[in-house]
Amino acid sequence: MASTESLSSFFCASPTIEMVDAKMRSLQCQASQIHDQMRQLEEYKNTRLLIVSKLPPEVLSIILEVLALSKPPLLYDSYSRAHYRNILPATQVCRLWRQVALDSPRVWSYIYSSAPPRLVELFLERARSAPLCLRSNGWARNENILTLLDRLHQVKELNLKCNSEWWKRITSESTPLLETLALENASGPRPASTVTFSTDAFPALRHLALKHYICASNPTSFIPLHSLAIDCTQVMKGELPNPIDFFSALNDLPHLSSLTLTNALAQPTGPPPSLSINLPSLTDLSIADDDIRNIGLMACITAPRIETITLCCNAEQEMEPERSAAIVADIYLKLPDLTHTQCQFVLAIGTHPYARVRAWTKRPENNQDSIPPLFDFKVPGTSDLRLEESVLTLFPPTTVPPILNFSSNATTFSDDDYTVPRQRILRQLMDVTEVHANRLMDLALIMCDTPTKRGQTTMSLPSWKTMVFHDSFYSIKYKSRILGRLKKQLKARKTVNAPIETWQLDSMSLSATDLEQFQDLVDCVSQKPHGLSSWRY
Repeated sequence: MASTESLSSFFCASPTIEMVDAKMRSLQCQASQIHDQMRQLEEYKNTRLLIVSKLPPEVLSIILEVLALSKPPLLYDSYSRAHYRNILPATQVCRLWRQVALDSPRVWSYIYSSAPPRLVELFLERARSAPLCLRSNGWARNENILTLLDRLHQVKELNLKCNSEWWKRITSESTPLLETLALENASGPRPASTVTFSTDAFPALRHLALKHYICASNPTSFIPLHSLAIDCTQVMKGELPNPIDFFSALNDLPHLSSLTLTNALAQPTGPPPSLSINLPSLTDLSIADDDIRNIGLMACITAPRIETITLCCNAEQEMEPERSAAIVADIYLKLPDLTHTQCQFVLAIGTHPYARVRAWTKRPENNQDSIPPLFDFKVPGTSDLRLEESVLTLFPPTTVPPILNFSSNATTFSDDDYTVPRQRILRQLMDVTEVHANRLMDLALIMCDTPTKRGQTTMSLPSWKTMVFHDSFYSIKYKSRILGRLKKQLKARKTVNAPIETWQLDSMSLSATDLEQFQDLVDCVSQKPHGLSSWRY
């Protein structure tokens, strides 16, 4: 291409219009040649030199399919295009990538309900006869839904906020490939809608998820299922299926591996049922309900392959401690062997009281939430803490000491209304050696009944050795008073040969001067740097 100097010489010759036009045509020709050369160099690099270009087409096709399926982060583009931000640029990397993508119908088979209709038509054209998956991302364009309903014979996965007309089409037309059906009632939980279908309607169905729908299908329609999830939150209890009839329909399902029920059952009536439900393939069970009796139906299930159990009671009204304690005992009796599990107890009293037990067969040292617990059981609290007591103290003993997370809303030592029942519970937790708290006050509250003289042995958590303080506030009310109280309590425990040995800190509110008060009483360790040094006395 001509340099600036050569153009200067050209202009010095006082060119005519014809000469300038000829020069521009010459430069355009040179630019086109250079562009072609750049394209050839780029293509050579992409197809010959880059390692990724040496991938076999079948492997590249799998990678492109994963890109099509993955959900990119939402940045500045409209949400309707967000799901395709991964795959469309990938097809423009080079000619090979584009050709492999065009030759792989499954890459184009993932259709998002909010995508622009023209883009959906393009994907459907390129998907050809590949099984289709309709994904919902919060909202849908009617044009896209109607387009997919015209291809029900080709749909493998359907995730849809559904109205009654669409449901009629789904159940009345042929769906030989449909394996996954996830429906949310477009009209919401009220009035409740009931769905009924037979095995013939969905011969290949393996995974069923219903939200705000009442499932009234006959037991034979459940036989092929591998997973079943029903969420009837806010649906009137009187409209829901009888829990005995529902669980009876699940008996001996050969393939069911995952069962999730969220407020999906009516309120039980009469005495506890004598059910025996066998689910030989069940690995994951989750029941959330506002009636603990429905949660207690877990004790009727025999599942030799169970891997995770999640039970959550959402009762807003006070529960009967005697009946609830018996249900808790039945649940614990049906658990697999938990001898060597690592357990975490939670006792929260005050504004939103609850008790919780979680158990892991394998739990990482630093990140206990990276894997789901084998067992997770949560119930709301009662005014006298008797239900919390049954949840925490009836749990099967283990060889690994459990951890206790304690929290309250007490602001002074004199306004703790749960003093006596709390101490009754904590004195029974003989194996707890580690306690976590987000407030300094709560550590002191636990030790309020520490004996002051030798010979007095009754105290909360007699095996307590490590206290962990996760400071969730930048300032501590009555810090000097609480620290003074803690110092006396720790000294008293040491006097009766029950010392706290380690204090692990994650705090911005305790200074080196604060910690020096405990030099002869505990080891003080700052685990996470918040500007504090690590102190060990």
